Amino acid sequence: MRIVGLTSGITSGKSTVSNLFKAYGVPIVETDIVALVAVFGEETLQADGEVDRPKLGRIVFSDPVKHQVIVLDILLLFEAKMDKWTKPIVVVWVDPETQLRQLMPLDLKRSKADKVIGNTGSIEDFSEQFQKAQFQVMWLLTWTNLHPCKRDCLFKLQ
Repeated sequence: MRIVGLTSGITSGKSTVSNLFKAYGVPIVETDIVALVAVFGEETLQADGEVDRPKLGRIVFSDPVKHQVIVLDILLLFEAKMDKWTKPIVVVWVDPETQLRQLMPLDLKRSKADKVIGNTGSIEDFSEQFQKAQFQVMWLLTWTNLHPCKRDCLFKLQ
């Protein structure tokens, strides 16, 4: 089995690409869900792999002595609607200039990537680029299982 890394800068379309891979039947590992399962167990998931929020709440708040304080470190706390389970909510803030300095430059990520999907056009253009990338990634993963080759050989053929 091969593991494909998926990353991007902020608001670049990574979630869209993740959903497109999912639509092709490729399993997606969402790190927030992995972390919840690691801490609270698989019983916090529904059959479809989504978080069972009521069950998670019962587990988190079932033993107030044992768990006097629990921190849910979740990047997308509000977007995942996990904020309703937390009080207080702590937000770490940084000014935009510092944030930009701390982020890995996107050009550096691009230089380390095997495949780059640009997201500067329409959703149709983006989807077309994804389909090409998805084919190349899946072909590379199966092809390199059969043939010894440097991992970037396919992408040099573009």
